[in-house]
Amino acid sequence: MRHLKKLLLIALFSGSVSIYAQDWDEGITFSSATISESYCVELDPTQPVAEWYSMDISEFGFTDETIARNQFLQRSNNLVSFNINFEEQIAYARIHLDRTPEPKDIVWWNEYLASLCAAE
Repeated sequence: MRHLKKLLLIALFSGSVSIYAQDWDEGITFSSATISESYCVELDPTQPVAEWYSMDISEFGFTDETIARNQFLQRSNNLVSFNINFEEQIAYARIHLDRTPEPKDIVWWNEYLASLCAAE
């Protein structure tokens, strides 16, 4: 029974994430970012900070959509959210610019993202 409850919870969560994910790439202009093999994200330092970024994840070799989604969902927090388009092998990052006490520049955001990577 306990396993059934966990399975149901996972199914509900995955369904809501899938519905939410469909909105991520419709009508949004994405800036470029890169991601290392250890999931360290770097925003393009030559551009001003933006809210939306996309990254190629084809080099990770994900063969299962659930595993790919979990890798990025566990890295989401109050300031940055991730989602993926498994078919296109693209990860999307949303930088929540409205959640810092004052506006931050690209240098600050890259340092913040690097600190997340170093914490792992």
